[in-house]
Amino acid sequence: MKKKLSIAAILLALLVIEFPIEGFAGHSRILSASVEATEGTEALASTTQPRRKRRRRAWRNGRWVWLSYAPARRYRMARRYYYVGGVRRVRLVRVYY
Repeated sequence: MKKKLSIAAILLALLVIEFPIEGFAGHSRILSASVEATEGTEALASTTQPRRKRRRRAWRNGRWVWLSYAPARRYRMARRYYYVGGVRRVRLVRVYY
């Protein structure tokens, strides 16, 4: 147990100390290169931004749940069976993968 705690403490110290130092050290070089590359190319810069996922809330099964829609989610149509008055019916639903 002591070994696991010491490894966790070392990793935490590494995160707290090392990452901010690397970020500040490379900031001046990266900033100047990125500013020079993107001047006058606003259209190119706007296309490199990631798409936002759309989310909305819906009332499902007696409670509010968050529904998210990724821009290009893949799905297949699958058969789901249900009964209405003792008669078996079939419907197609989207199954995301």
